[in-house]
Amino acid sequence: MREDEEGVRAAYAVTLTQEAEVVYRGIPSKYDFAKVDKMLLILDTLPEIGRVYDPDYEAMRLPFEVRVAYAGRYGVYYTVDEEERQVIVFAIEDQRRNPLNRFYGVYPHEA
Repeated sequence: MREDEEGVRAAYAVTLTQEAEVVYRGIPSKYDFAKVDKMLLILDTLPEIGRVYDPDYEAMRLPFEVRVAYAGRYGVYYTVDEEERQVIVFAIEDQRRNPLNRFYGVYPHEA
């Protein structure tokens, strides 16, 4: 948690990639949408709330470090740019999907 000179918690800008925005807007359940929406609001002051994403399957690994915060049955996958004070959400995934297809269409996997 970072604070400004007066000791007030400084906010981060939360940005969704186009792919994350499409999934976010398409969440069919009001309950699930509310959970994800609340998590996105929390990330602006507590980006460390998510844990470092460390999957068991090689097919699910990414070539860069990301964090994941769970909101209901959705995972919010993001990176934090401390210098720019920005949280970049690059994927919002329904965790019921096949884990070997995680990030399909969001991040290119080698065949």
